[in-house]
Amino acid sequence: MKHFIAKLTVCILALSVCSHGQVPQKISYQGLLTTSPGGAAVPNGSYDLKFEIYNAPTGGTLRHSETHSGVDVTRGTFSVVLGPLPPIFTESLYVEVTALSGPSIGSPLTFLPRAE
Repeated sequence: MKHFIAKLTVCILALSVCSHGQVPQKISYQGLLTTSPGGAAVPNGSYDLKFEIYNAPTGGTLRHSETHSGVDVTRGTFSVVLGPLPPIFTESLYVEVTALSGPSIGSPLTFLPRAE
């Protein structure tokens, strides 16, 4: 019986070590691009989008930046996977999206407010 309890304890400890997961390094991010807050969706098409992650809703420190080319936008909606990301999840973070190019985009257009 002592050996059984010892073996069971070792198995439980081994399983707890194996089940210890890591924080995901990627984030699935979906958004809606509109011509103004509460306005009409941007035209359908392929957009080059820059994503910046800050530690504040305005101003703040840039924590991560990446650009995705050829993002399909339909009725203003898009979906991307951001990452891999550095281990920065000890504070509130805010994503800022800038359209670098796309239908009717003449110059970079930043969509505000940042999303938490």
